[in-house]
Amino acid sequence: MQIEELVVVLKAQTDAFKGSMRDASKSIDNAARDIGKVGTSMTRNITAPLLALGGGILAMSNKYARMGDEIAKTSAKLGVSTDALQVMDFWASQNGISSSAMERSVGRLNQRIGRAVDGNEKYASAFALLGVEIEDSNGKIRETEDVMRDTIASLRDIEDPALRSARAAEVFGQARREN
Repeated sequence: MQIEELVVVLKAQTDAFKGSMRDASKSIDNAARDIGKVGTSMTRNITAPLLALGGGILAMSNKYARMGDEIAKTSAKLGVSTDALQVMDFWASQNGISSSAMERSVGRLNQRIGRAVDGNEKYASAFALLGVEIEDSNGKIRETEDVMRDTIASLRDIEDPALRSARAAEVFGQARREN
């Protein structure tokens, strides 16, 4: 083969190679665009649910924070621990009594403890009939939880349902069931 033929063959092969390279480059560019579209679609399809999930978690944490704050405020108002309040709320719900009715009863118990200590004979007698001490050995008013625990234990020992209900009403007031 002569040089001119070799140059022609090399030029033809080089042109073919360049064409193949251009085709390969176009294929790579098209593939990259397609991958970019898939990435954009995936980002759009994943980002929205992730944002929604994050918003849901934030809303849930805010709800629990509000509930915790409400429990803390209510327990302080009633003079009981947050744990005791939650136990009382659970008990009330299991017995068809609303939280607000239970809270009113605990509030009335506190009020009647105070009145009994101040000399109100009716309420002092109600606690005495149950055998519940409202003051400790130092003359200080006992914690509401302790008085309540002793009162419930004493009420539990009364076999006659009518008498038990009457004695409970004297210290807690009337609790109304919700249907």
